[in-house]
Amino acid sequence: MCWGDSGDGGAAAAAEAEEERQRKVLEQQDAINAVFDTYDEDFYDQQRQNYLDYANPQIQEQFGDAMDELRFALARQGITRSSVAAERKAKAQKALDREQTASNLRAQKFSNDTQKAIESARGEVLQDAGSLADADAA
Repeated sequence: MCWGDSGDGGAAAAAEAEEERQRKVLEQQDAINAVFDTYDEDFYDQQRQNYLDYANPQIQEQFGDAMDELRFALARQGITRSSVAAERKAKAQKALDREQTASNLRAQKFSNDTQKAIESARGEVLQDAGSLADADAA
């Protein structure tokens, strides 16, 4: 008979060690989630807005340049107040609207991709923490 043996072959000690391991794993998961939970909907909305703040001035500058070229071309032809001028200006405005819509879609994709990358990183960190806990238990 072994000294200090309670007769259960160490099962109680093993169960206690496992409970302690699981408690530590849950604490680690909670700590990891607390860090990643700071990336909330407001954060992703701000990422979307950051993209728009970057892209929209460029779109507006390109539109302004295109409108200047159109005005010069119409003036050279002497048709600045014609139906052709109105049609070309309307066509340019439609192109601007399409580009702004595309920019909004790209901004949303940027925000979604950021969220996916952060959630992927969360999963990897949680997995690594779990693997470390399992290695410690072995």
